[in-house]
Amino acid sequence: MEQYHIILNGYPLDTVIPYIDWDGFFRRFGLGLPAEPKARSKVAAARAGFEKDARCLLSEMAASGVPELRGVVRFFPALSHNEEIFLYDAASLNGGGAREAAPQGRPTR
Repeated sequence: MEQYHIILNGYPLDTVIPYIDWDGFFRRFGLGLPAEPKARSKVAAARAGFEKDARCLLSEMAASGVPELRGVVRFFPALSHNEEIFLYDAASLNGGGAREAAPQGRPTR
């Protein structure tokens, strides 16, 4: 089976900024949203301010052309079942052996 991948060199930063998920940053620095409504509104306001500042900084960086984003995207043969995703070994699709033992007729994980 043929493998497909895309090489991204010089990918524009401003196209990525809208897709940044800030939750991981906020949780890492202790700004996860608490259960209490009063505390939740204070933390949400702080997060909004930090996110606005971060987006502003990233926009300035994008305008200057620094940093240059690079990456590789690769597509794998896969399927999902309920909440699990199974990746196929390319060799198993061509009649070869699988990377890991798997029930007959089931993909490898």
